Amino acid sequence: MHARYLVLGLVLAGVGCTSMQVIDPAQIIPAQNPPYVYLQKSNGEVLDLLKPVIKGDLLTGTRAQTGEPFSVPLKDITWVKAKEHDKTRTLVATVGGVAVGSAILIGLASQSGSHVGQPCSFIAQQNNQCVGAGQ
Repeated sequence: MHARYLVLGLVLAGVGCTSMQVIDPAQIIPAQNPPYVYLQKSNGEVLDLLKPVIKGDLLTGTRAQTGEPFSVPLKDITWVKAKEHDKTRTLVATVGGVAVGSAILIGLASQSGSHVGQPCSFIAQQNNQCVGAGQ
């Protein structure tokens, strides 16, 4: 039962580890169809672009701030950021989850077997599992 929660936690941690990262728009946008990107034009202007699409040598989409259509030549863009899986965060979350989960499972296992080989009177004093003195 506890192992199921551990596995679920690890799966959710792996899926949820994303961050905004600089991408190559000509490769990533057609391949992954991100719902939005941030971009910086060569004049320093930063824009949020919804539904980005590469058309030839243009990046097109809808400006999030105004809802208006927008196009910019790829050569006039300094950088484009999109939400990408963050391998570092995923690794840290997975390793941390395994460590915490293992510690919990070890703790549970050590508690359940802590009275093996103990006299019944000792057990009765600890958790009332055995009744009767000197058994």
